[in-house]
Amino acid sequence: MIYGGRKLNRVKKRAHIVIALCLVLVLCACGASKLEKQLDLGAKYLEELDYDNAIAAYTAAIDVDPANIDAYVGLAKAYEEKALSLENTNDSLDTLLLGYATINNMLTDSKTEYAGIDESTDSAIELRTEIEASFVNQYFNTLKDLNTSDLQDEISALQERYGEYINEFLDVQEPKSIDEISIDEEAKQNYESFVKGENSFVYEKGLYGNDSNYSLDEVLGDNSSYTLNDIIDAYNSMNSITVGDVRNSYIDCGKDGIYELLLEIDYTYEDEYARTYYTAFMVIKNDGGALKLSYIDQGSELHFLSDYEEYEEVWHYPMKIYYNGLVYHFEEFGSDITGYGYTVGYIDAKGKYNAWYDFREQFNEEYGDFSENNITFHDGEDSENYYYLTKGYTNIQSGEYKSIRQVDDVVIDSSAENAEMFLTVSAMLEFDHNSVVTPANFKFNTFEEIVEMIEAKRQEIGLTDSIYFK
Repeated sequence: MIYGGRKLNRVKKRAHIVIALCLVLVLCACGASKLEKQLDLGAKYLEELDYDNAIAAYTAAIDVDPANIDAYVGLAKAYEEKALSLENTNDSLDTLLLGYATINNMLTDSKTEYAGIDESTDSAIELRTEIEASFVNQYFNTLKDLNTSDLQDEISALQERYGEYINEFLDVQEPKSIDEISIDEEAKQNYESFVKGENSFVYEKGLYGNDSNYSLDEVLGDNSSYTLNDIIDAYNSMNSITVGDVRNSYIDCGKDGIYELLLEIDYTYEDEYARTYYTAFMVIKNDGGALKLSYIDQGSELHFLSDYEEYEEVWHYPMKIYYNGLVYHFEEFGSDITGYGYTVGYIDAKGKYNAWYDFREQFNEEYGDFSENNITFHDGEDSENYYYLTKGYTNIQSGEYKSIRQVDDVVIDSSAENAEMFLTVSAMLEFDHNSVVTPANFKFNTFEEIVEMIEAKRQEIGLTDSIYFK
């Protein structure tokens, strides 16, 4: 009887386990049914352009399954499409930000394991880029309209409310350290050996478009291999040049997942008149186990210290190569700093440098409180120039006049102050140039034409939204 009782207890226990498992399965089935119902409702309302009910349905789907990618993508799409249907600019931009936050919070959440049926992480990233592009385009188009009407208070309010998001959406990430990237072991060993002076890369004369007075073409052999120590020695061998700090980091040109080594080499040129500080930039690519120099700029980043009269003055022309391959160089000019400019380019996944455009703004008192602006597009040896007018000499980001700094000493600093200028060119003040007397040999274009040409050139050089935006 005791044995039979134990056997009966085991049977009862198993029955309880089976019943519990059935309840779990039933509950899961109910959850799956509720999720599917809310996703179907969201898709139905979205197709009917009933955005508020679509938002409610997708929000309910997230409540049922907080790890379902389809629900987040659907909710973000609903916010995006609702935003584009709204007439009020602030309401539209605010709604786009809700869509961005929905998808971005999911993509940056490392604690939750997300999964989807129809959607994936890749499609979510594509949607985030699309929303970022929509936000940036609407923001700048609104600024353009306000500038045309000279509504300065509205311009300031818009910039204060939304300006910070522009740099958040555009991909201007800093280069990364070796510990911050996921790189294959062969490339990692090649790069680290080169940094230690143990490995070499191939140098090809005339390939890099060097226009510096201190060109490595003068001291290096064609199709020859050189270590980092060889490069430092080559600079030091040039007359009146001394190498300073050498920094290394990693970038992903074209965001193809294949990393390049970025070198920054500070060096000083000194003669009886002045001391001039430069930073050389080199991008080295691992190509099937062999290291090749794909890009070099030897003198665009300039830190100029002049022993002139009774004071020292600094001309700091910063240059920056961003994580995705964007290349930026800024400068100011004129005896009283009456102008400034910047050059923008892009190193693609193959290591080729592609010129995007040059921008120059020159203040000219002769025609009143206006500046002549010059956009130049380069195509090989040919170039085309376009002009438009703005009111006054203005720093695009701060709105303040920027003068030469007078200091007691110079510290080499590779950070690019004002480096985001080229990203906000569309925010420049437009003026009706037809009402202004201008030089006969200048053809002034409309602001709309300039913006369209800049955007067309960006696509032409392969700087797509997926690379240009985060």
